[in-house]
Amino acid sequence: MPRPACSSRTASLMVLFRALASAGITGVRDFSDPVAANLLPRRLSQVVHKVEDAIRRRPGLRARLRSRAGGFDVIALRTKALDQVVATAVAAGCRQVAILGAGLDSRAWRLDLLKDATVFEVDRAESQAVKRERTAPLLARAGSVRFVAADLVFDEWWLGLAAEGHDPQRPTCWLVEGVLPYLPPYTVARLLRQLAGASAAGSTVAATFIPEQPEAHLVARATLAAVRVVFKRLGEPFASMLGEDQLSQMLAEAGWCLTEMSDLDAWSARYSEVPPKGAMLFREKLAVAQR
Repeated sequence: MPRPACSSRTASLMVLFRALASAGITGVRDFSDPVAANLLPRRLSQVVHKVEDAIRRRPGLRARLRSRAGGFDVIALRTKALDQVVATAVAAGCRQVAILGAGLDSRAWRLDLLKDATVFEVDRAESQAVKRERTAPLLARAGSVRFVAADLVFDEWWLGLAAEGHDPQRPTCWLVEGVLPYLPPYTVARLLRQLAGASAAGSTVAATFIPEQPEAHLVARATLAAVRVVFKRLGEPFASMLGEDQLSQMLAEAGWCLTEMSDLDAWSARYSEVPPKGAMLFREKLAVAQR
């Protein structure tokens, strides 16, 4: 009997965080991902619905949860930061959004600002089989959603992208969310060059990464070590942590101009009512660059 299609375990974990935040466990202002619960496996979706039901039955519970959510808002904050990148690109006229390692990303099904855009989702075939099944009942907000089944490391993914209608002569907003930590540095450098080769002037790339933290305090180092162990046991170990200067150099050598380097503290200042709590954070950052 063939194995059922399955998505990345970490992708399921990330969408669970988004779903719980959308249910009310967040200090992030105006955070909403009504699609997230639909992308979860049944048992996790049931957990989210129980949380939503508890919040409806106990009027004061939402406020208490929001006040304590600082340690759980990493993914909600990251989502808001990348949504803003997409909004800025679309406002500048970009009509192509490509999400690499798309996993259970929900932007094509929840962002009305993508109504005139084509969203390309690039991921492995087994992950996309799950995504197609779970999004089948949903109405896409994007003008068009194209699935490109490819492995970013082993496949010539840009050929699949072209086959689905991507036009390298028009600007593209590339999202590389939660992907770089799984790639060794030489593969990151190659990927950035490949993106540049498929990008017209006016294109944007936004990539999250976990920086090296040689001077981090003991709790932060211990937290990062624990996170690495958890992800390894999930079968998706981290392959690299990049220094800011190292990633900046990679971007420049690939032909990208760095325009922003932000972190959780900056995202929290922009979007959150609750300061992040250090014990949960391993100082993930976001690099944004343009062609």
